[in-house]
Amino acid sequence: MLFLRIIGFLTAAGIAVLVLLFFVSRDRKYLRLALRLFTYAVFLLVLILLLFFLERLVVLL
Repeated sequence: MLFLRIIGFLTAAGIAVLVLLFFVSRDRKYLRLALRLFTYAVFLLVLILLLFFLERLVVLL
């Protein structure tokens, strides 16, 4: 669980830095990269939650 918290913190920090770089430079590539990072993070979160759900389901059966 500590690993997931560290990954979540690093992801949030990375997105914040990319948005800040966009505000400073007005280059839209930083926004696209932030959106891609957010999309991958959400996909990973859904995958991990699905694995937790499947683990609970297996334990019940």
